[in-house]
Amino acid sequence: WYDLNKEDKELIKEASVIIIDGPKGESGERYNVRHTLLPKTATIFIDDCHREKDLELAKTLADKLSKEMTLVKTESKRIAILK
Repeated sequence: WYDLNKEDKELIKEASVIIIDGPKGESGERYNVRHTLLPKTATIFIDDCHREKDLELAKTLADKLSKEMTLVKTESKRIAILK
């Protein structure tokens, strides 16, 4: 979703695990994830869900992809797992 070409989109469709993260201290483009590109069978990890906007992204993707969301808390952050 940052700058995908046709081959990238085909690879994403085949993925079994997807990690959504971005540069430290920046979130910008990660919020433009198109749920239609994500395979419904993939397990998706969304980093930095201790931030409100990232948590909202995780909830939205879980809803649109009909996935259950689990939050894993570490010492400094939360990570969402969508299955």
